[in-house]
Amino acid sequence: METNKIWEENISEIESIYPYTKKVALENMYGMHVYSKRELLLSEVLFLKSDERPTMHLKIEMQKDRVLHFFGVHPPPPSPTEADTSKPKDTELAILGKKISKISNDVIVTGDFNSVAWSEGIKKFQALSQLKDGRRGRGLYPSCPAKFGSFAFPIDLLFHSKGVEVSKLETLENIGSDHLPIYFEIGVIPTKHS
Repeated sequence: METNKIWEENISEIESIYPYTKKVALENMYGMHVYSKRELLLSEVLFLKSDERPTMHLKIEMQKDRVLHFFGVHPPPPSPTEADTSKPKDTELAILGKKISKISNDVIVTGDFNSVAWSEGIKKFQALSQLKDGRRGRGLYPSCPAKFGSFAFPIDLLFHSKGVEVSKLETLENIGSDHLPIYFEIGVIPTKHS
């Protein structure tokens, strides 16, 4: 999140470990880079509400005949420099929620939502997408601003479909960003046929 060409150049060495990539280097704080060990069956950049804010959509084969849709999001915050209200963010998330509701495979959505999980916009996104909050029953996981530690806002969120299990979720140590890193491990829940 918030990556540009300088970030892309400085982390390029991880491509030997994570050879499958999708990169959108932007200088406007909305760049995104994804690095994967698994082959990307689909990697597309969506512009749901603005040509300046990408949403990543990747399809990854988790098991034979079991595909996971990954969405990386970063809608704008309501702030004097971005938007006067939360309407642009909420609209972007509603568009994504409707798109996700049409997907029959497993889904995860993660990123800097610039909103807490109990906001009206996030509740609407969850209702439209029918995804579960990965933090539910685990804690808040405050992440921004990083310098506030446990008093930060929990705006870096993870949502998943019922076929996905979150086995680990934690906030990591400050690495110098304005957000604390969020680490999670997921897996797909075996079906009777797999």
